[in-house]
Amino acid sequence: MLPLVYRSTPHHEVNKWAIYWGGNSLWITAGVNGNMIDGRMFADDSLFIGAFGTGRDKLVVYRDPYLKNNISIRANFNFKGYNGEINGMTYREAFLKGIEKNWSDTFEDYNVSTYAGTRIDGISVNIINGLGQSKHTQIGFWSYNNPGSLTMYTGSDVRRAYWDADSFGLVAAHEFGHNLGLRDVSFGGIMGPLGLDTAVNKYNISDLLNVYNTGKRQKSTRVNTIRW
Repeated sequence: MLPLVYRSTPHHEVNKWAIYWGGNSLWITAGVNGNMIDGRMFADDSLFIGAFGTGRDKLVVYRDPYLKNNISIRANFNFKGYNGEINGMTYREAFLKGIEKNWSDTFEDYNVSTYAGTRIDGISVNIINGLGQSKHTQIGFWSYNNPGSLTMYTGSDVRRAYWDADSFGLVAAHEFGHNLGLRDVSFGGIMGPLGLDTAVNKYNISDLLNVYNTGKRQKSTRVNTIRW
């Protein structure tokens, strides 16, 4: 999917750029909050998020065409259902935090920044207070415009226990992987079984880029649905 499109205007001072989008603006100055390289201005993605938010799309994955190992993921969610508290935050906050925390890092060769926000037309997330099987549901062909919906339980019927905030965020990160077009896998990583290495790893990012490059959901990995 194409990235968010901003309108930029060089300032009369060559080391300054003004960025405009949605009625808001952001100034980037080389050597202050940006860097000029070969006539192009580069700035951290967090500056754009701070100025413009996560945008209007349900889901955006963007790979920088110049710094090819830099990947930006932006997602918006529309919550319904339970919103009680867990470890000093709401379940919705734990969900968003879990996605940003688990999908943002340097994964060997890849620098990934993930931002999760809310919009009324975002990815549907229904949080149910009880033990059950959190899942991703896909109706129709997958795309970044149609990434499916999520059902999140506050506890696991497999473990017969309720999640703490970090574990709930980890489950959210796994299910969000399906929104990104990834399938369950039998080896470690965020798309593997709970109890193995459940951190996002370079193989998850490699699969993410294959989906990004082809525009198609990852092919079936021929494993049973992972129960978290």
